[in-house]
Amino acid sequence: MQLGKAIVLIPEDAHLTTQMAADFLGVSRPHLIKLLETDRIPYGKTGSHRRVRLTDLQAYAKVWNQEPENPHETIIRLMLLCPAMRLLLRGDHFVLYTPVRCSSSPLG
Repeated sequence: MQLGKAIVLIPEDAHLTTQMAADFLGVSRPHLIKLLETDRIPYGKTGSHRRVRLTDLQAYAKVWNQEPENPHETIIRLMLLCPAMRLLLRGDHFVLYTPVRCSSSPLG
């Protein structure tokens, strides 16, 4: 308030619109839609409109706002967000394989 910014109180069990969710994460709405459609963040529908639970956004933000100490932690976080990901050995290096859609999310 002192810095000229508004304060918004949101109930913990709130279901946010995709624009509100994108604003919460600080990403564009199209990027948020990609996260939803690839099952990185769980969502539901009210009619034809997507709704995202605040608690799911907070869980996602908690994982991604932490700076990883090394590349191995980044890979582990990616695999936690999408259990269908696989680490494949190709020659002398590893490749992170991501299916088109993740089948489940540990954040739901």
